[in-house]
Amino acid sequence: MSRYPRAQPEPSSWWPLVSMALGALASLALLAVHLILEAGGSPWMWTLIAVPGVIFLAAGLTVAVGSGIPVKERLTTIPAALLGYSPRR
Repeated sequence: MSRYPRAQPEPSSWWPLVSMALGALASLALLAVHLILEAGGSPWMWTLIAVPGVIFLAAGLTVAVGSGIPVKERLTTIPAALLGYSPRR
């Protein structure tokens, strides 16, 4: 037996798994919408493209939630990183 205390592993998070599942679902939905549109769908069928977009957005938000940083702070750092300024000033 070691004289040092055992280090407890950190609890695992389900958020990355949920994000991967949503990403896979969105990819399949995008393929299905593409096949429907190729089959000669009406112009109103183009509104179906919003469904995979919403699922991809949900996958991105689950990554933000699973990172441990508050979502509001995470969302403010994205434009800051793209535009080159610090949101903490």
